[in-house]
Amino acid sequence: MQYVVNDRGDIMSASGNKPGHLMQWGDENGDRKAILSLAQEKLKKNSTTITLPESWDITVQLLNHLKSIGINVHNRAEMIEYLNKYGYNSIQEAV
Repeated sequence: MQYVVNDRGDIMSASGNKPGHLMQWGDENGDRKAILSLAQEKLKKNSTTITLPESWDITVQLLNHLKSIGINVHNRAEMIEYLNKYGYNSIQEAV
């Protein structure tokens, strides 16, 4: 299983049955702690950081995720079409 971690410590699945699903683990969950620890290690090795306005965060995460699995959406209408096709009611639900 692969995961994406944002700067707020939110963890999103990047593979499996529901890619883009936001994990709802509690702060004391062992999987959560291990993933955050690995993410911190990788972040220390990476010297380039891009900061986006918070309002873009979820949309950008979804766009990047879709691109990573070979789905290219070129505008918001195409993103909404994708969300509807796979039964998501919102971008937040998809990520």
